[in-house]
Amino acid sequence: MMRYLFGTHIFCSQHVSTSKLTKAPPSDENSGVKHRLSLLHQLACRTVLNHCSYRVHIQIIYPYTSFCIIYTIHSAAMAMTMILVEGFLLSSTGVLLMILFEFGLSSDDVQRFRSRDGGKELHAAGLFATIFNHLVFGPITYYLTVKYGFIQQHDRVLWQQLYSIVMFLLIENGLYYVAHSLMHTRRLYWMHRFHHKFNSIVLPSSASAVSAPEFIMAYMTPFVFAAWGASCDKASAVIAVLMIMAANLIIHTPALEERFAKYMPWLFVSPGDHLAHHRQLTSHYSAPIFHFDRIVESLKKVTHGFHRKSE
Repeated sequence: MMRYLFGTHIFCSQHVSTSKLTKAPPSDENSGVKHRLSLLHQLACRTVLNHCSYRVHIQIIYPYTSFCIIYTIHSAAMAMTMILVEGFLLSSTGVLLMILFEFGLSSDDVQRFRSRDGGKELHAAGLFATIFNHLVFGPITYYLTVKYGFIQQHDRVLWQQLYSIVMFLLIENGLYYVAHSLMHTRRLYWMHRFHHKFNSIVLPSSASAVSAPEFIMAYMTPFVFAAWGASCDKASAVIAVLMIMAANLIIHTPALEERFAKYMPWLFVSPGDHLAHHRQLTSHYSAPIFHFDRIVESLKKVTHGFHRKSE
């Protein structure tokens, strides 16, 4: 069938292209009949040619084009699904860690919290906010970060990955410090108010028990810029995010306050530092790893001393 279609197509194309439909005046009766027969033959060839082209389009080109479109959409959907699944698994890890901290290390605090007036409702709201933020905004942010080139697609050597992890943590913690400080101003405190309902008794679930605008601005956006600024590949970005998740739970766990107070270096945020923030609300804005309050204060002292010497 295909040979017939293409063979007829080629034959008719050649014949029509070399024939002319101009009506030459017949020199005699026989030549006039021959000319009319030639015109009829050309018209027949054109009819067959159009019919063959139509059948080629219907039977070959249109199905092939449709297949290409469907295959492209299917491939894009599969790639999108795989990235979203990776993001969902990463976010689910944060939820599982929260559950372990909440009902393991902080089980006594949870019981005391729920025994207060309205404690059960507030605890349920905090758990819902944490799970919702992680499992909804987490995968979407991961997809956008991977899809639009904020993460390097090629694997990096070990020393480059270590450098990227450290830079990721510095950039993310620095941006969070700025965002957290801004959320303690009058104009933006509305988005941070829910988090500070967990002040008298701080729970690990309160680490991500924040409003959706706060989670997007102070949690997810720094991740995107940190991955881009640190030139992370996927592995180094995932490791850095897991470290931040774990550290954020640690500083919201009162049971670990005394253990970390003795051994936490000056540069890092301890549970005691962040619990002091929940009690005072006017200091210790840094979280969850690098203590930018102290870094900024030290830089101010150095700068002030330098200006005094220059005077």
